[in-house]
Amino acid sequence: MPLDSPSTSAGLQVASVETHREYVRGFPAYAAVTIAAAAEAPFSGLRFADLVDLSSSIGIEIKRSDGKMLAHKLPVPRMEENPERVRGILHEGESRRMLTDISQLIPPSATEGEYDARIVYAAARGEFYWSQPFRLKLRNPTAVETQWLSSQAPDRNKALEWTDWTYTRPKYPVYLGEINPENPLKLNLLLRRLFFGPDSLEQVNPDILNVLVAGNDSKLYEPETWALKAELYRARGDQPKYQECVQNITKRTSGLAWWIRMMDAGGSLLSTFRLGPASGR
Repeated sequence: MPLDSPSTSAGLQVASVETHREYVRGFPAYAAVTIAAAAEAPFSGLRFADLVDLSSSIGIEIKRSDGKMLAHKLPVPRMEENPERVRGILHEGESRRMLTDISQLIPPSATEGEYDARIVYAAARGEFYWSQPFRLKLRNPTAVETQWLSSQAPDRNKALEWTDWTYTRPKYPVYLGEINPENPLKLNLLLRRLFFGPDSLEQVNPDILNVLVAGNDSKLYEPETWALKAELYRARGDQPKYQECVQNITKRTSGLAWWIRMMDAGGSLLSTFRLGPASGR
């Protein structure tokens, strides 16, 4: 299929791309990419992006207002180290929502302004599915945001991608202070607190996640907030609250059915990355 073709063939499509109203240059840039399989077309061997990894499955095309191409990055799925490892499955008629950080796909040369963009999903090497075009707005950080960057992520080397910083065990204690609802780092800061904070998952108050659904761009994080809360309630043994979260996901976001199946089977994203407090002092 030509690189500029819409994703309509073979029964798979990029059903939607949800973004923030604007992104701050130099900060994480989360987008929710939902792929969907046709009713008669199951898929296997897929790679799925998630909160901490693009999984070599997501790329982007960015054009300036004058039509000049600024970025055309096609994902190249990594070779599987373990050939027996089972890759992702998308059942007939199923969709999958992937909230992931696309900041590493946006070139540093992208200055403040608005751009035309498309997301591309790689089902396999050379098999690409494109989203509909959307507007990507970038702006420079404010003085307050620059201060947040230096005070709350002082150990993040500029050469380190935000996803790497988020799930790499730090040498020093993670930031445990208040998080402003408008802070572009809020999801990363919370994930680091859950992965590397002093409290075990059963000790964490799920209400700390409420900041994700506060602020100007609160709707983007809402489905994953319910899922992360469900994991914390299950860790605390609060079955009624766990079921309440699951019901909210089921009613509102069919693309997260996979997360419910994972939890019901005993799996957990937070437990997977939970390594405990920082490794040094």
